[in-house]
Amino acid sequence: MSHGSRGTLILFSVLCFFGLSAAAAWGQAPAEIPKQDYYGTWKMFHDGWAGTLILKASGTAKVLDGEYKAADGRIHAVAGTAEGYKITFQIDFNDSKTFTSQDQSFSGYLFTQGRSGMAGTTAWSGIPYGWYASKESKATSFPVTVSDYPDPEGPVPVTATVTSSSGRFEVRAGKEEYAKGETVEFTMSNELKRTVDLAGIVYVIKYKDGNAWKEFYTSQRDFLADLSMNDGKKRNWGWGQWDNELLNKAKPGTWRLKLFVPGVRPEPFFVEFTIKN
Repeated sequence: MSHGSRGTLILFSVLCFFGLSAAAAWGQAPAEIPKQDYYGTWKMFHDGWAGTLILKASGTAKVLDGEYKAADGRIHAVAGTAEGYKITFQIDFNDSKTFTSQDQSFSGYLFTQGRSGMAGTTAWSGIPYGWYASKESKATSFPVTVSDYPDPEGPVPVTATVTSSSGRFEVRAGKEEYAKGETVEFTMSNELKRTVDLAGIVYVIKYKDGNAWKEFYTSQRDFLADLSMNDGKKRNWGWGQWDNELLNKAKPGTWRLKLFVPGVRPEPFFVEFTIKN
């Protein structure tokens, strides 16, 4: 680690900390900032070392997964937590595949104004240093929703339906299996004998990793052009099997759509599909 810029970056980090504290006074309350605002690609500097930090969902409340690409091209695993505007994470510079006290730890705060930067402190050999990061992600507007709502256990059908005395609302995948790289198609059908307000609609794509479901893609909130859905109407959309950063393609395996339609019910709809080679 280069220590030439230590003093400058520590001072920068301290100033940012006080700036963040002041910004919280007139910005969005820290507790209201969702975990999704951390997702994306960040240009990161810690004591003069430059790299790229990618943060994404883990499928567990408050927990973030990710990776760090150093200037030499090496990629290291990242794990952390986000609570409001406070973030803590570790970078596995030793590439041990597990996170221990030997890994470098970082703590800091997300800018409450615009959520386009964050800054804080780290330590190496017991000596504190400053770090900061600026958002580079193209997908900067993520939904405010509880994306960590528990997934149902066991298989999920390709169609999800809610029924009432007035009719039903259905969500389904176009088919049970898709080829790798093929656009996955989804359809909603409104037969509730009323107009459904789709405001707040958002979806998450998840994949099965062992016994856990992990988030891979989070849509924009209100991703549909028309947010008013009359009785008897359908809405179709597709997902191109990319993650939010357009860096990773979906791998073969079992996948799920997790769709929030607040105008129909508070709980999400789940439908399952498979991606084949």
